[in-house]
Amino acid sequence: MAEEANHFEDELDESVAVDDSADALAAEDSDDLDDTGTFDRSVVARHTSATPAPSVEDAAEDAYAAPASGFGLPVLLGIACAALVLGVLVGRFLLGGGSMASAGASNSELAGKLVVSEGELDSVMATYTYGGETYPITAREAILESGSLQASMDADGNYRLPSVDAVLTLARNRILVQEAANRGIVVSDEELATYSEATLGTSDYASIAQSYGMDEEGVVSLLRESAVMSRLRDEVVDSSAVMTMPEAPAAPESTTETVYNEETGEEELVEVDANSVATPEYASYIISLAGDEWDAATGTWASLDGPYASVLSVYEITPESATYEAAQTAYYVAYQLYSESMGVASTAWTSFVNDLLCNATISFNTMVA
Repeated sequence: MAEEANHFEDELDESVAVDDSADALAAEDSDDLDDTGTFDRSVVARHTSATPAPSVEDAAEDAYAAPASGFGLPVLLGIACAALVLGVLVGRFLLGGGSMASAGASNSELAGKLVVSEGELDSVMATYTYGGETYPITAREAILESGSLQASMDADGNYRLPSVDAVLTLARNRILVQEAANRGIVVSDEELATYSEATLGTSDYASIAQSYGMDEEGVVSLLRESAVMSRLRDEVVDSSAVMTMPEAPAAPESTTETVYNEETGEEELVEVDANSVATPEYASYIISLAGDEWDAATGTWASLDGPYASVLSVYEITPESATYEAAQTAYYVAYQLYSESMGVASTAWTSFVNDLLCNATISFNTMVA
């Protein structure tokens, strides 16, 4: 029995495999504005009372350190690409879900099977049609897209069939790679090494393969696909409109001061609330984020209606001093603005991908969860 998707429907934005910090904050943006469109100080206070979210780069670094039984390489690449190329929705490789409708019937040697023998690895699991051409996807290709033959082998020497999601992801990736090729996008070996180091921290493909239970050839293929799609997205999305992810201010070290105790008549060393200690470093941090909202000539806010000034005007900030609490609040505002800009880029990329996928159809000869 064949299951056919008449179109890769435009539901890409409904399936998100990795929810990074920016996506989570973006979901709250509309709630953080008051009726005038400015930031609600009470909401900012709620967010800044918590520890700032870790960066996506940190998440990728932690994932690379995990064993093969933890994060899979395709998911990790999705996380890293989110940080590297505008934080758009990701699946195994930047892609989300589609919808399926059953149609027709087909004889398949894979029907009713969950595993295949070595001689059946080249059996066709699905075919997809795009641009007037039909392309097969074999069990071997689908397995190697996200792992290795050895990793998928069971105790009897047979191979577990990959899920329908893995097959669908492979078809989508190929369509995007084909579009990139049509545009003349090519990733050289040197560029691939640079991309691997930026996303995974190393270009030692053999080491990566060993860490994630994959073949080295498969790792290189996955990385190259991901790098090509990254370049494609850079070409499609206007990156100039996307803000740079802000870095959180460094937390202050605990400090003490000597005070006179009137009851005992002696001086005592007491701990000072470090968050309330004003320093030039925090002032510089805030002013750098605020940009044109800060009037350097007068040493104060240029106006009080900007996103930074509307929130930070409750703090005493000068060119020479500001507290850690004020810097944390400025960081939250910056992160919120950053996530909003990524949301715009995400919409543009999703629209582009859907315009491609809605012209494709796919037929499955078997479906495994």
